[in-house]
Amino acid sequence: MSTTTSVSNSFGTRPGYSEDSCLGLAHLISEEFPLTFSVTGSPVTHLVSTLDEISGGHHYVLNEKSAVEQAFGASQAGQRCCVIMKHNGLGCALDSLANAGLHTIGGALIVIVGDDPGAVSSTSAVDSRQLAEAAKIPLIEPSLAADCTVVLDAAIGLSERHHTPVIVRVSNALHEPCSRVGVSDWLHGAPSASIGPQNAPHGHDRDAIAFGLTKGGRVQYQHTVTLPRFYASSAPIASYSRCDSEGCNKGIVAFGAAARYCEIPGTCRLVVRRSGPLPATVVNFVERHSEVMIVEESVPHLEQQIRMATPHTASTIRGRLSGHLPESGPLSREVVDLAVRCGAQVDPAIPEVKGTKVQPPGDHHVLYSSLGAIRRDGTFVAADVGSAVRLCYPPYNAADASLTLGSAGAVAVGAARAGRDAVGVLGDFALLHSGLEAVLDAAANQVDVVFVVLVNGIQAKTGGQPVPAVDLAGLLRACGVRTIDRWRLDDLDEADTRARISSLIETKGPSVALVMSGAAAGAEAYRW
Repeated sequence: MSTTTSVSNSFGTRPGYSEDSCLGLAHLISEEFPLTFSVTGSPVTHLVSTLDEISGGHHYVLNEKSAVEQAFGASQAGQRCCVIMKHNGLGCALDSLANAGLHTIGGALIVIVGDDPGAVSSTSAVDSRQLAEAAKIPLIEPSLAADCTVVLDAAIGLSERHHTPVIVRVSNALHEPCSRVGVSDWLHGAPSASIGPQNAPHGHDRDAIAFGLTKGGRVQYQHTVTLPRFYASSAPIASYSRCDSEGCNKGIVAFGAAARYCEIPGTCRLVVRRSGPLPATVVNFVERHSEVMIVEESVPHLEQQIRMATPHTASTIRGRLSGHLPESGPLSREVVDLAVRCGAQVDPAIPEVKGTKVQPPGDHHVLYSSLGAIRRDGTFVAADVGSAVRLCYPPYNAADASLTLGSAGAVAVGAARAGRDAVGVLGDFALLHSGLEAVLDAAANQVDVVFVVLVNGIQAKTGGQPVPAVDLAGLLRACGVRTIDRWRLDDLDEADTRARISSLIETKGPSVALVMSGAAAGAEAYRW
């Protein structure tokens, strides 16, 4: 049975869903946003799947850039919108998001970004706070203890009041029941605060900013009006603190969900929810304590700000930069507790080495074995980060590179332009997500390259979300591809598969092998 905590704020009182933050956040999103656009991927897969079950306004989108642009259009039409993606996708969407901030918006546009500090399910561990700062988009983060309601409501109000997109950062901890995280009443009692009334979504005069100013004028307006007003308005929810005693000389400053590691008796604690300019409360807190530990995931972004803001403080500041916490990546309660209690520095991190264990063969064993043999004969093979990523590991060792979602085709085109025989292996979702541009380039310039597309009609690596059942062969022909070979995965044998791939490599211009499996093998949309 789930217990709930009521959270009061300027928008009323609603359940805080303190025991299951992911379920609670999904319900809040469903209640507040008539339209939600998402591109799934850990650590937001569970949130997106839950939302898709309970919300009629949820839409899967093929690409994060497109998701932000659709939300921007709906926002300009006066509708509140939410976009959900992981941190890798934020990089894909950043140009459109940055321009949305300059252009200004109408209805609230909230971007929920899931960070993966340990790169457990990701190709990188980029900290979204740094991307938000580069794009000049405000970012706030709940501490994930009856805090999602306060933060989401604040984000909506701030977005509509100041006509700017707002990023809400979450992490893997979103899926941990709060009752098991060990965060006690000092977090559950985090104060909520009014940020002032929000404007009606249709009350924004776009002509005065988006079209009434030059491009340079929009930049000036954002820097001198929008962001200063946003940060002034968000001060009530930017941070909160609790001191155990007046005489306590040890303090902890935690950013967002990292607060779950900081339940250490005998310390004063301050939680920062908002990225951007340091709240004055943070500098005051640091200067009141002789020893301060900065706890954040995944890089020392906040610690750098604090050190710059307090160059002459008598306080001893510790954290990742001082070597008392690991220099990057995820943290744990044990690591933080040891650093606070003992003040010992951690050993320098040693890069993790991949294991040598051979994974059991999967559905694509024959295809991957054939590609491994072709690579050993000198062909360059690029794999995508979906199902094709298995090519990188034993027993296949069949890939030269695996960069990002949708990248395999473009990487192979680059290798082909450099004079190599080249094959790019990617899934149907990756092709539609961001792989078609490479097909168009290859066809327009008649690059000799092979695209192997794994067609199963689902996003296999993220839980089986659907892929639009489009006529891929017709789409590829429209892009200018003349040679398209259709294979059924169950019919492949290694000698024939190797021969067919070799034949495609010899073909002039780009060629495509559509490897059909699962429900896609019999789907009408994939027949020709």
